Amino acid sequence: FTRSLGDTVAHEIGVSEKPEFKQLTIQDDDVIIIASDGVTEYLDAAEIVRIVNEIDDPADAARTLVKSSAALWAEKNDYCDDI
Repeated sequence: FTRSLGDTVAHEIGVSEKPEFKQLTIQDDDVIIIASDGVTEYLDAAEIVRIVNEIDDPADAARTLVKSSAALWAEKNDYCDDI
C-alpha cells in the first residue's frame, strides 16, 4: 500500500492506493497467517501452514517462519527481502 502512494508510474499501470477489504468468519481453531512477500517468495502456502500447525505458540511460529524464510533467501541470493 505505502509503495503506491505518489507512485505515478505504478498508477499508470493500474496500481491503486485504495485498500481492499475482505470480511471472513473464523472458527475458534482457525489460524490467520499474515506474511509479506519476503516470506512467500520461497515458502509456499502449504509449507507456511505446515510450519505454523506444528508449533503451538504463535510467537514461536512467527520466529520459525522468519528463520526459515531468511535461510532460503541466504541460500538463493546475496540479499534478503523484507520478511
